[in-house]
Amino acid sequence: MKNKYIRVITISVLLLVLAAMVWDVDRDVSESENRKLQQLPTPSVENVLSGDYMERFETYLTDQFPFRDAAMVTKTSFIKLLGSRQVGDVIICSDGYLMKAESDYDKEHYLELLNSVDEFAKSQGEGVSTSLMLVPGASAIYEDKLPYGLKSKCGEILDTARQTLTSAYFIDLYEPLKNAAVAEASDKAGAAAGEGVFYRTDHHWTTYGALIGIKVYEECFDTAVSEESYKMLPVTGSFQGTLASSCGVYSEYDEISIGVPIKEYEYVVSYVNEMRKSTSLFEAEALDKKDKYLVFQGGNYARVDVNIVNDTGRNLVIIKDSYANCMLSMLMPFYDSIIVIDPRYFYGDIEQIIKSKEATEVLFVYSVDSFVKDTSLEDII
Repeated sequence: MKNKYIRVITISVLLLVLAAMVWDVDRDVSESENRKLQQLPTPSVENVLSGDYMERFETYLTDQFPFRDAAMVTKTSFIKLLGSRQVGDVIICSDGYLMKAESDYDKEHYLELLNSVDEFAKSQGEGVSTSLMLVPGASAIYEDKLPYGLKSKCGEILDTARQTLTSAYFIDLYEPLKNAAVAEASDKAGAAAGEGVFYRTDHHWTTYGALIGIKVYEECFDTAVSEESYKMLPVTGSFQGTLASSCGVYSEYDEISIGVPIKEYEYVVSYVNEMRKSTSLFEAEALDKKDKYLVFQGGNYARVDVNIVNDTGRNLVIIKDSYANCMLSMLMPFYDSIIVIDPRYFYGDIEQIIKSKEATEVLFVYSVDSFVKDTSLEDII
């Protein structure tokens, strides 16, 4: 009799889930996870034989599973109850911090990327300065907040860059960011920005962290950067980033600030592929969305040109991931133009852009985790 009840309950649950999947409309995007969801794939002889169809179909079932968001929160609660401090690739740390677990990486591939950047720098000659800025993750800067026994491997990655690059300058941010984090813990830093160097719920560095990166970079050109030259304007205090979304922990909120020079500059932003222009680097509409980090240019684009009414004689090409997005407004005092290239979406000729825009500098800006796994950069350099 007991087994009969169990079978009835099991069949009922399965029928309920099946009915929900049939009647529910497939979602294009997960608002809570800030990502696109797999749609029902179309079978073909080629993708069935290769196994690609079944792989995508399994992802479709997982992505479109009814009550997925609620199930994720329940799963996280259960994992925490068992004493684990990691949900997927998100580590639940002290002081309310969520940190992305550092990925294993292919050392040979990483060296190939570094050598490609170095060869690119060498090919530019003396007229164009080339630099690589690798931003350590929160797990390296706030290592003391990691669960007991976990250590960051970021140090060896940065050491490899220091030792490998000879033609490109390596912008070393580990100590400056670490010092800012230590001072922050003593309530001595971040007062102007009202934030630390990394968000608690998102993998990006904050605007204050990015300003530290700019200060270190500009020191290479004997240019002093003062925090007093900027206004840090809080635009929201209800940001919950991709780390919170992907693990279902929503106990903390972050503040997003935008950094703008106190001296006002006239500029025009051109989204080249989209054939759209704007007079602002910020998208206020994004503050009404789940992913409020989109306030910085509205996301990532193949190419964005920022032309500034200035007379510095300096033109910058940035090749980047999303870590550079919050930097652009704070770089304006130092350049006449800033050309932003995202290799994930860009298929043009980078050399032609450097020449036509009379670039004096090329700056690669990547998070460490993103750079070591990159598969797009070598295609354009």
